[in-house]
Amino acid sequence: MRGITKREATIPSLKSAIGKLASTNISPTMRGRLLHYDKERSYFEVTKHESNDQHIKCVGQTFWIPNHMAVALTYLEEE
Repeated sequence: MRGITKREATIPSLKSAIGKLASTNISPTMRGRLLHYDKERSYFEVTKHESNDQHIKCVGQTFWIPNHMAVALTYLEEE
């Protein structure tokens, strides 16, 4: 049986990631910008993917994920 892979934090805190772009397969475009967070959830805005126009109609929508997942996302460098 395969073991469970622990999630490793990639950022020091969610506060430091507000406004940053993240790569996540939960977003229809595979990109999302962290808007805000509360005790349990982090809220992201769907943003346009740099190289793919698929699901462009979803840009601007919001989605949430649990905070323990949000700290483990890959946050991209700002252009």
